[in-house]
Amino acid sequence: KVTGVQTCALPICSWLSVKSKGKSQNQNSSFVDRCSKNEKRKTKNDLNQSFSIYNGKLVEQNQPLILSDNRAFRYGEGLFETMRWHNDSVPLFDYHWKRLTESLQLLYFDLPIHFTSDYLKEQIQKLCKKNHHTGSARIRLTIFKGEGGIWEDPTTSFNWLLQSWSLPTEKPEVNVNGLDIGVFESGRKRSE
Repeated sequence: KVTGVQTCALPICSWLSVKSKGKSQNQNSSFVDRCSKNEKRKTKNDLNQSFSIYNGKLVEQNQPLILSDNRAFRYGEGLFETMRWHNDSVPLFDYHWKRLTESLQLLYFDLPIHFTSDYLKEQIQKLCKKNHHTGSARIRLTIFKGEGGIWEDPTTSFNWLLQSWSLPTEKPEVNVNGLDIGVFESGRKRSE
């Protein structure tokens, strides 16, 4: 079973070794050896790899989770919310929760009874603890529909995926240069 980054890197190296006719066999094998070593290094690092939470269950981040007939994959039925983890909490969490619940209603997603703001906070805390995020981290909650074809009635239930990544600094950096803002005068919109 091959997952994550490994699905691309090693087959590309093998393809290059077959396609590069102008090089000697030694050069090709050393190139493939380097790719294999990189894969081993990635696999070794994956032991310390982060985890995700999929529908309330901890899973390895590089584990495939959706099928090809997933409605979110096919038709874009879903949404995501990005949050910041800092000092064991999500700043402005109530605003994130409000935007999330309002967006779910607009997309006709039914919020399960157990999926409360407290439940989401617990899941975020569990994930950050598992991934050893002691400082700051970026949290992404993705909510999407499950499997189904084009002629099937869309369901109102959903799947969800919670992911986290460490942020390089604990304090956000302020842009001291400011912003350049202008008006695109050539673009005109007709009023009808």
